[in-house]
Amino acid sequence: MEPNYTDYSKEELEQALTTIDQAAFPDRTLRIKHEIGRRLNENPTTCNASTPSHRWTSTGRNILLLLCFCLLTMLALTALFSGKTEGIILFVFSVSLTTFFAINVFRKNDWVQIDESGVKYKNILGYKHLYWNEIATCKIRYLRYTKSAVLIGKTGGEYALPVTGRNAKEITEVVNAKLHGNVV
Repeated sequence: MEPNYTDYSKEELEQALTTIDQAAFPDRTLRIKHEIGRRLNENPTTCNASTPSHRWTSTGRNILLLLCFCLLTMLALTALFSGKTEGIILFVFSVSLTTFFAINVFRKNDWVQIDESGVKYKNILGYKHLYWNEIATCKIRYLRYTKSAVLIGKTGGEYALPVTGRNAKEITEVVNAKLHGNVV
């Protein structure tokens, strides 16, 4: 059963746009955006052009790496018990990385948030906030088998965002749409 977005209020449309899986339902996403745009064009005085903030995290990546290093720790433990000297080195290495990624998963450290004031993000180096007047564009940088989003500042600085993969593409689209004044 397809939802009838013409019956939704403005707030319900904005909520639907932030919660829908845009990759799984591209046609529904397009209809929601079209309905929001139609309402803005119909009566711009009653519709507020502000869009809800968007937020992405890298928790999934950290969980995957945590599971991989847990498996590596178990393999290192078997090598340690079998009396191999490589097992000690591998065990210490894998326990260290498992601990590091476990802390990251429980802290939910890496995130990117886009709102009306600009782009905020937090990575291992701390918090950063770039306002819209400081950002020239957002590009995707390909690095081996994944892609990451990079903000290009008007002064020429580059700011790598801590989210990769499909989320990097979404962030790039949202940032560039906001920079060019399109409703997202």
